[in-house]
Amino acid sequence: MKTPPVSPPAGRRPRLARLADDQRHIHEFWVGGYAAAGTPGIQRMRWDSARNELTAQAATIDLVNPAFLAANADRSLLYAVSESESGEGAVAWFGPAAGGELRLLGQVPSGGTQPCHLALSPDEKSLLVANYGSGSLAVFPLGENGAIRPRVNEIVFSGSGPVHGRQAGPHAHQVLFDGPNRVLVCDLGSDRVHRFVWSAKDRTLTPDTPATLNLLPGAGPRHACLHPAGELLFVANELNSTLAVFDRAGRMNQILATSRGDGAGVNYPAHVAVTPDGRFVLVSNRGDDAFAVFGIDEESSTVRHVGYAPAGGAWPRHFAILDADGQGGLPWHLVAACQRSGGVTIMPLDPVTGLPGPVVATATAHSPACVLPI
Repeated sequence: MKTPPVSPPAGRRPRLARLADDQRHIHEFWVGGYAAAGTPGIQRMRWDSARNELTAQAATIDLVNPAFLAANADRSLLYAVSESESGEGAVAWFGPAAGGELRLLGQVPSGGTQPCHLALSPDEKSLLVANYGSGSLAVFPLGENGAIRPRVNEIVFSGSGPVHGRQAGPHAHQVLFDGPNRVLVCDLGSDRVHRFVWSAKDRTLTPDTPATLNLLPGAGPRHACLHPAGELLFVANELNSTLAVFDRAGRMNQILATSRGDGAGVNYPAHVAVTPDGRFVLVSNRGDDAFAVFGIDEESSTVRHVGYAPAGGAWPRHFAILDADGQGGLPWHLVAACQRSGGVTIMPLDPVTGLPGPVVATATAHSPACVLPI
């Protein structure tokens, strides 16, 4: 298994190509979170890596609980779930306004309750939304201008798990495209990752072979990510604090603990991501409030535990890895949304060990839950 060279997605300029050489130390990203009406829910942040200064820029108060974000390739449109506590949720889209602010362009019902994740199709003509509360996946076409059209397809999952209070029914927690023709859905409630063949033309989802990847009972698969070479799938399990490793054939080859294992309180893994060079996979742990780091052997496709590093805040719900040039270049930094401490932290990421270093910059954010580089 060899990691291919990192390059921007088709049709997308390198993220920093528009900056002059003396501005390449400037990084910008959106932060979404849990916010009541009238409270800043999506903030634009700017980090000067030369000075280690992180500042909050424009914010929008137009959407309740925009807890997860997605954007088109050129970052001209931003999509967000609205995770309402009761009733049907919503999904919204924004365009740019003066001063780097966002302008709400519209919103539609999400097709279920508690929408918590969304993903654009590779051709940017469809938007898929995972509804946690109703355990369903909704499919929306996008207009030529990126506007969300009425829902055209829906899949309602079934099943349950053994963890009382968390697995009484299905809970779709993430939707992920595996190339142009496959969709994966993490179902925390039934301990499965559903696999579908995606038809971009018809916007239909047909069960793949195998149709599901089965986790241990009570595992609670929350988020997954693919290795850049495409041969491995990593699944962060929220309820039993593990990382599961699947191969392309759908076999679960390894299960590794993500928590420190000292028995001091509860721990809930949240997000998982691979470094740009494909050599390390990181998992954020809420409870331990630390990142678990694992090394990936590309020859044997096996994973080993490397160590832990503090997140610099409480309840690191989501994170992103920033590179220097939009193409995987060094240095790397990790940006974490620490929900319960109400802040965003930035740490250097060691390319030799994969471990995050001490926090070099922080900024306040209202219950942050998602980081999306611009």
